[in-house]
Amino acid sequence: MIGCPLCAGALAFRLEGHGHVQLCCTVGHTFSPSDAYKAKEEELERTQWSVIVLLKHLQMLAAIMREHDDLERGMRPSLAEREIQIKQHIQSYERLIHDTKPAQSRPPHAEPPAGE
Repeated sequence: MIGCPLCAGALAFRLEGHGHVQLCCTVGHTFSPSDAYKAKEEELERTQWSVIVLLKHLQMLAAIMREHDDLERGMRPSLAEREIQIKQHIQSYERLIHDTKPAQSRPPHAEPPAGE
C-alpha cells in the first residue's frame, strides 16, 4: 500500500480512459503516478532533513548538559560517546541527501546518459 503524499491516506489505483492510471486517496487527493513519485521524493527529502534537525537538537541539548554540569551520575562518558555518534550520523545523513539523485524526466531532445 502506498500512502498519499498529502494526507497519508491509502492510495488506490484507478484506470482511466486510454489506459491512464490515477492514484486516489480516501479523501480525494488524486495524482498521476509521475506526480505521486515526485511528491514522495520531496517527502523523503523533508523527512531526511527532519532527522538531521532532530540530531542537531540532541547535540545542542548534550552541550547544554555538559556546560551546566547537568548530568546524572556516570552519564558523562556515555554522553561523550553519543555526541561523537550524533556528529557522525549528521555527516552521514547530509552525505546521503547530497548524493541522492531522484529520477527525472529529460527533455525530448536530450541525449540519454552513457550506458542506457
